[in-house]
Amino acid sequence: MQEEKGSVFCVQMPDIWHDLVDFIYPRLCYVCDDVLPRGSVLKCPDCEQALVTTDMHKYEDNEMVHRMAGRLSLRFGAAMYRFYKGSKVQNLIHRWKYHNFPEIGTYLGLEYGKLLTQVEALQDLTAIIPVPLHRSRYKWRGYNQAETFARGLSEVMGVRVDTRTVVRPRRSASQTTKDRRARLEDLENSFELSRQPGHQAGALHYLLVDDLLTTGATMESFARAVLEIPGVCISLVTVAIGQK
Repeated sequence: MQEEKGSVFCVQMPDIWHDLVDFIYPRLCYVCDDVLPRGSVLKCPDCEQALVTTDMHKYEDNEMVHRMAGRLSLRFGAAMYRFYKGSKVQNLIHRWKYHNFPEIGTYLGLEYGKLLTQVEALQDLTAIIPVPLHRSRYKWRGYNQAETFARGLSEVMGVRVDTRTVVRPRRSASQTTKDRRARLEDLENSFELSRQPGHQAGALHYLLVDDLLTTGATMESFARAVLEIPGVCISLVTVAIGQK
């Protein structure tokens, strides 16, 4: 059966063809590699249940805000999942970042964006700014994982993504084994405003996004660059929040 939509024909495949395609090219869970049942996207039902959500979007006073208190003044802050070493969330983020699955970030953005559209504090957003990668790391990975997340959020929330305002001219070393002080020292001057910014004049409210927040050093350094813009206020969202 075919339906005409303008000049594009949409073919509705019978269930038997879906079954045949799934048999030949089974869709696998991005977390555990088990075959996805029909109707599941990205994660199988078992992994969906195992991913620990936070519900931070429901509360203005939450762990994300407390984590950054005294360091950044936030309009709003939240994380989608809790991150623990050896957890399903770690598996998902590791595959997203290091195994060439940018679609994971986009899908997570679409999912979380549906919840964030209900947040009153985010109704006046100017733009979404993902934490930028240094060009050498971008070339090696092929994409910026934070930007894929931002693109998913943007599609649902109807807010543009700004990748021009802040740049990362200096590459920092891996931050995974450093405490907050060491991270801040290494990240000093890693972010700066672009000479060709994408921001506009006037009252601005930017949503800063990244994949994971642990000590908060990367986000703190990144946000300091954004806060150099006159009249700006910031909110931040990450896919996951880990232990300090």
